[in-house]
Amino acid sequence: MKSFIAVALAVAIGVGMFYVRREAPGSSIPPGLFASVTRETIVEKVEVAGEVKPEVLIDVKPEISARILKIHVTEGEVVQAGAPVVDLDNTELLTEKSAAETEISIAELELERAERVFKRQQRLLNRAIASTSDFEDAETVRDVAKQTLMKARQQLDTIESRIVKSKIVAPLTGTVLALPVVENQVVVEAASVNSGTLLMSVADLSKLLIECHVNQVDVARLEVGMPFEFKVDSLGELLMRGTIQSVAPMATVVNNIKGYTVDLKIDKPDPRLRPGMTAQVTIPISESVGVLAVPVSAVFDGRGDQHVAYVTHPGAKVEERRIVVGVSNTEFAEIRSGLEIGEIVSLTRPESPGS
Repeated sequence: MKSFIAVALAVAIGVGMFYVRREAPGSSIPPGLFASVTRETIVEKVEVAGEVKPEVLIDVKPEISARILKIHVTEGEVVQAGAPVVDLDNTELLTEKSAAETEISIAELELERAERVFKRQQRLLNRAIASTSDFEDAETVRDVAKQTLMKARQQLDTIESRIVKSKIVAPLTGTVLALPVVENQVVVEAASVNSGTLLMSVADLSKLLIECHVNQVDVARLEVGMPFEFKVDSLGELLMRGTIQSVAPMATVVNNIKGYTVDLKIDKPDPRLRPGMTAQVTIPISESVGVLAVPVSAVFDGRGDQHVAYVTHPGAKVEERRIVVGVSNTEFAEIRSGLEIGEIVSLTRPESPGS
């Protein structure tokens, strides 16, 4: 607890009910900020900022390259799963389909002819009129015709599949969060060599989470299932709750700080909550009820790893006393030994302790 809570002085000063200002002439307590040793409930907690995100977010990308013919939705609109969202121009595909159907018809006729020749050669061979080579040639022609027909049918299947893909539908029931394309724009299909054109992002806003980046010290105290509560600036003092959904097993670096990604699932998110909002999250770790405590600004570093408090006595005498500190939060520190309830401690380090 090096410099136990130098930064907490401002927080401590804010809890005015526990402090007294002693400056009246004739007071037995010297001027300054002081606090009484009291019994408090100390809640240890992790406080962190996070970003509200959809639990399920799908980026919709085309599976074929084509020109956008029609966009059926607008940004912010709620769509139903399977509803049409974008039509791509499939004119060329329809032309290819017609050509493929013609090729199938020709291939079917060629196979019928090859089958007739094969069967005739088979009869002639059985009667020892035709040679074996003539029969084998007819068999080869028939097999080639079969392969040609099969290939033509596969080509038609591929074209029909691409025609189906020209009618893009919503992948889930949700809200269109982003729509970065316009009609008549040419889009590129997603493939292994490129990521493709983003048509839109759709998310289910009834299921939201908060993504946080938690430092190495605090993350060790977090477990899946722990409750948390949070606020967002745009909703004022509205307090919402949830539970820890996951803690990343591997550290990542964000803004040059190494930490772990923690996903917090929100219970019953307010309808006004939106992805991208910054959430101020509090995760309770433990609760110590009715323990002897002082404001954290009354605890000072002593020799080595020791801590001290400065007890003020009547007659302006200040006593430096070694204390043992237990749990703490931003307001209070538990005193396990060294102080008694009701004693007055200084919130500033005296210039000459013991005077």
